[in-house]
Amino acid sequence: MKARETRRHSTYGELFRTAGTSFLVSAFMGRLPVGMIVVAVLTLVATARGSLAAAGLAAAATGLGGGVGGPLIGAAADRWGQRWVLTVAAILNSAAMVVMLMVTYSPASNAVLALLCAVVGLTVPQVSALARARWLDLLENSPGLSSPSARASAAMSYESMTDELSFLFGPVLVGLLAWLLHPWAPLAAAALLTVIFVTLFAWHPTGKRGAGHRQRRLGADPVSALLRPRVLLPALGMLAMGMLFGATLTSVGAFLASGGNGEQTGLVYGALGVSSAVVAISVSSWPESWMPRWRWALSAGVLVAGAAFMPWITSAGALVAIMLVLGAGAGGALVTLYSIGAAVAPAGRMTTLMTLLGGGAVVGQALAMAAVGRLAEGAGYQAASWGVIIAAATGLTFSLVNAALHRPKRFHNSKLLFQNA
Repeated sequence: MKARETRRHSTYGELFRTAGTSFLVSAFMGRLPVGMIVVAVLTLVATARGSLAAAGLAAAATGLGGGVGGPLIGAAADRWGQRWVLTVAAILNSAAMVVMLMVTYSPASNAVLALLCAVVGLTVPQVSALARARWLDLLENSPGLSSPSARASAAMSYESMTDELSFLFGPVLVGLLAWLLHPWAPLAAAALLTVIFVTLFAWHPTGKRGAGHRQRRLGADPVSALLRPRVLLPALGMLAMGMLFGATLTSVGAFLASGGNGEQTGLVYGALGVSSAVVAISVSSWPESWMPRWRWALSAGVLVAGAAFMPWITSAGALVAIMLVLGAGAGGALVTLYSIGAAVAPAGRMTTLMTLLGGGAVVGQALAMAAVGRLAEGAGYQAASWGVIIAAATGLTFSLVNAALHRPKRFHNSKLLFQNA
């Protein structure tokens, strides 16, 4: 056990030395606004317009815009490289947030406001996905003492952990700024963070050529290659993960609101993020004999087991315990899905697929929140919690289909990852 811990810390040390502190800081700060934007929009619109319905419409439009824009930005980065694509996206996204902020306080209709929110989501710089693509390029061109698969697994684990942290700290930062300053302050801060840190990330030396440079030079597979079952399944898995997150958050809110404790929703749901981050960072120490297809199935099984108890809880303490179980399954599933996606990405389409994975989670969350929210309002918490079970079962189904499809085979990216995805 001690030897395994030593190897894991050595692997992370190699990663951090390879990337450098400036890369780690700019990548984390550049993705922090993503964890802020939807909550900031919700807070701003609800306060400024005094309508939860308008706020919900604005937040949903932001999420759906992100689901559409992510793969488009990824495809552009695969085609032209990350630097200018990220720079343009950062400028457009910051400008869209400022315009949306001003329109919120104008007489413009809620429909116009929702359209602007969709533009905000559409232009969100995909730092998380593009950082993963850069890691794979860095690891491909940097020798290390650890095995390529161990370093790649550690990179995906680290990225999943930082994603979770950004989604934990983002809403907290929104709450603090709105409380200490004004409801418009969180969105203004998100715009400022985006234009500064995304630009720094874009022009970091790791983005000079951009991930996939060699593949672009040799030629990329057609876009239709993304529709192959092996490639599409991890994207569908991320869609199911987004559905689970959206259904869980809505169900938790419904349960706590029924007891007059709706303000505790963020704290209780945050337990999922904590255990998810812990498990995500531990994945690199799992035995390499645990092939990714079975890691996904195992993690999906944990999600189903935790979700099965959702309709029967009677206390906030029990709900926290379930959140910890769901977080454990989510942490393993997220890391593994990105690893499988990287292993099966068509030539020259790495960044596109990475953003497709992230976009799938965003779309799934937005759709689940809308559907489960309506169910919770009409039939109560117990009915809404079945949405969590359905989402978890959907993810497990996709994982088993993936396991059946995958056979030991060397994919073109597998020297970095796993030969048995």
